[in-house]
Amino acid sequence: MAGRCSYLVPEGVREHFRDGLESAGTTREAVVEMFAEYAEVSELADQLHRMQRRELPVAGRRICPRSGGRKGCGTRESIRKSTECTGANIPAHRGSADLATSNKTN
Repeated sequence: MAGRCSYLVPEGVREHFRDGLESAGTTREAVVEMFAEYAEVSELADQLHRMQRRELPVAGRRICPRSGGRKGCGTRESIRKSTECTGANIPAHRGSADLATSNKTN
């Protein structure tokens, strides 16, 4: 039988895996319940919910003025301005990792 492999699965591995699957459902239910309670006491829950679904806040859909290729405004300066604007309005979007010194977003 070409292409078929057999593997040794040590005793107890299947049971351990099965137990993990069963507890994962219980853990997920607990996390969903905990998040619902958190949402009742914190406005940050809405931000987290939107980040998980990759949604912008309604106010964030048009938050930054257009710079549209203005003369005298270099690429790095444009990046700095847009990063500052979006970071101030959309908490999940702040900074630019290791390029910060290059594009002036420290």
